[in-house]
Amino acid sequence: MEPPGKGFAIFKFKSKFTILIVGYIRRFLMSNIKYVKKAEAVIRGEGSCYAIANYITKEFSPKLSVAVSTLSGEAPKTLNTTSDRVYYFFEGEAKFIFTDQIVNVEKFSSLFIPANTEYKMIGHFQAILINSPAFNINDERHTD
Repeated sequence: MEPPGKGFAIFKFKSKFTILIVGYIRRFLMSNIKYVKKAEAVIRGEGSCYAIANYITKEFSPKLSVAVSTLSGEAPKTLNTTSDRVYYFFEGEAKFIFTDQIVNVEKFSSLFIPANTEYKMIGHFQAILINSPAFNINDERHTD
């Protein structure tokens, strides 16, 4: 499948993609093993319809963070000045609105968003969210 535009990539995968993500994280962290249960994830809310459960944070790995992102409605415009992002959608569907294009995502697809890219999300989904370097709240801007 062709990427939808400059700097963006969206691909469809079977559920085995989750295994690839876990394998990547395992290799990436190498000897520093970190196991985080759902109950131990740190929840960060971004309004009434958007929440992020942080599993691997900058305190553990400055190179990479992993979270589960949940949207039920419309999130404010977002821009991260430092981190590239990968969303892997395992539930639902949504519309990501960028300056010059709209990308519709669905279950078992992924979306790459480079740093310094403003976007808005509308829909209902759960997704694994990977930031590289690791997410830092000081690098995040909301413009709505």
